[in-house]
Amino acid sequence: MGKGRKAAKTSAIAFGFQVVLGTLVNAILNDPGPLSLSSKDMETRLAGCLLLLLQGECGRAPR
Repeated sequence: MGKGRKAAKTSAIAFGFQVVLGTLVNAILNDPGPLSLSSKDMETRLAGCLLLLLQGECGRAPR
């Protein structure tokens, strides 16, 4: 993510983990679909979401 912007990077990483953990908690408690916790695709898609979020942060201009 480059040098500087420590607060923005920390925030982006923390939010990414919140998205992943929130999705996993929801899958455990409610199993709403379309993917269940036991689905290999769940892992792949969550990793992809986290990657896209962090890549998006890398491409953002400093405020």
